Amino acid sequence: MFRDSVFVDEARCEAICQALNKRIEMLTEIIQSRHAKGWADDRSADVTRDIAYSGAQPEEERDQ
Repeated sequence: MFRDSVFVDEARCEAICQALNKRIEMLTEIIQSRHAKGWADDRSADVTRDIAYSGAQPEEERDQ
């Protein structure tokens, strides 16, 4: 990124790269320490009965 830059000398480049590497390590630790708290893929949302909907229901199903 900074190779042959007029604005960033070698010492500053080294300091920026070390800080960036440290930040990457810190973010990696945070990501690896977190547990999934969202929706888990299981069978609870699966269709249990295949019923075609036509808009009308038989009388016996309406009474239930």
